[in-house]
Amino acid sequence: MVNFTLQTILRHGIAQASSACAFGLTEWCVLKGIIMNEGEKKVVSRMIALYCRSKHSSGKELCAECGSLRRYALQRLETCCFGEEKPTCAKCPVHCYNHSMREKIKEVMRFAGPQMLLVHPVAAIRHLYRERRHERDFTAKVKANRNR
Repeated sequence: MVNFTLQTILRHGIAQASSACAFGLTEWCVLKGIIMNEGEKKVVSRMIALYCRSKHSSGKELCAECGSLRRYALQRLETCCFGEEKPTCAKCPVHCYNHSMREKIKEVMRFAGPQMLLVHPVAAIRHLYRERRHERDFTAKVKANRNR
């Protein structure tokens, strides 16, 4: 059995490691999800920081409320059951956030989403592209599974 580390995956490319996942190498499947969710973790962290600076007049450090929201959001991304194929949280059939945290993150995203285009335009466009692509792929898989 081949031991895929993150360094090996990046060196040999996604295609080789993807085929390894088909053979049941769960380590790669976990790493694949982590690689996918790293971009989302950065975007969520930036959105929460932007929201906190604007609404709570915090400096570089997050206030206690926003810090706990960030930790909660990152923990949810790490344990997402969909891994690489994760849809956007709004389109996800499994709502893993508790009600109060879901309301807080919605408020943050409503405020910070449009602001991201001005503050971090490349990250925002990359996130929107990834969101649309994964939404399209996820919807297609759900429809295919229903037809079986």
